[in-house]
Amino acid sequence: MTGDTFKLFKWSVCTRGNDFFTPPECMRPCLHGFREEADGSLKEVSTSYMVEVDGRNITTYSGSVYTLQDIAPEYLQYLHD
Repeated sequence: MTGDTFKLFKWSVCTRGNDFFTPPECMRPCLHGFREEADGSLKEVSTSYMVEVDGRNITTYSGSVYTLQDIAPEYLQYLHD
């Protein structure tokens, strides 16, 4: 699968869904942040789950590639704590 490439700003790692029966360690990680659109605007998105990590380039199940820009300050604080 190949898809589009996007820049992702103010990103964080999350999981999707409301499955209370699946333990957290079995859930697949996704990205959440603001994707830069072709016209330069930013759109808030949650991606499909990550399938490949190559440095700051993340490929998701849908085939899209996200180039990570600045991390969300709240997420950085969460990681620090």
